[in-house]
Amino acid sequence: QANNFQGLKGLLSKNELNRLNKEVETVWSDELRRNVGISSDDVNHIMMKDVRTQEIVHNKYLDIDVVCVARVPRPEHQAVPSHVYLVQATFSRDYSEGRLPDWLVARFNLSLKPYQKVIT
Repeated sequence: QANNFQGLKGLLSKNELNRLNKEVETVWSDELRRNVGISSDDVNHIMMKDVRTQEIVHNKYLDIDVVCVARVPRPEHQAVPSHVYLVQATFSRDYSEGRLPDWLVARFNLSLKPYQKVIT
């Protein structure tokens, strides 16, 4: 089954959509591709890491770096998860006059980390 990235158009920047598509196809394991899924109930923490503004000539930009830690589904008999999903994303917005007030995901990185390394 081919991965469908068409639904992410407009949410991710064009460059990030192309980069993520290539990463999923070449770097992610088959198991991760088949099983990755995060619902709002799985989210443990969301942290804002950085907020940056910049002005280039007459264009104004805002970037917000966010980290999300989410549970990986585990067997019912396992009390503590062995791994968590770590999502690092940059949300960007162009505040220039005449621009639509849309947020884009300019960077998206998902990794699977051992629970103890993230929590401690």
